[in-house]
Amino acid sequence: MAIDTSNTEPISIISGDTVKWVRRLADYPASAGCALSYELLNAMHRYEISASSDGDAFRVVVAAQATQAYAPGSYDWRARDECG
Repeated sequence: MAIDTSNTEPISIISGDTVKWVRRLADYPASAGCALSYELLNAMHRYEISASSDGDAFRVVVAAQATQAYAPGSYDWRARDECG
């Protein structure tokens, strides 16, 4: 099943689901050559998630195969943007 959380990072991810969202950063548009990536982390695990450019926005897709490997637990999001 695919979960589309629209314009925000998801509050929860279910193992085996594809998760998608679009993020717009007014000060760091993708069209200006900026990049966006995420870390999903807790004390025991860290997963890296890349975003692709989509006009001025960033599109994020975490495939079902990736979420299936995520260990259960509570995690924090860390977003990292780079504009060069």
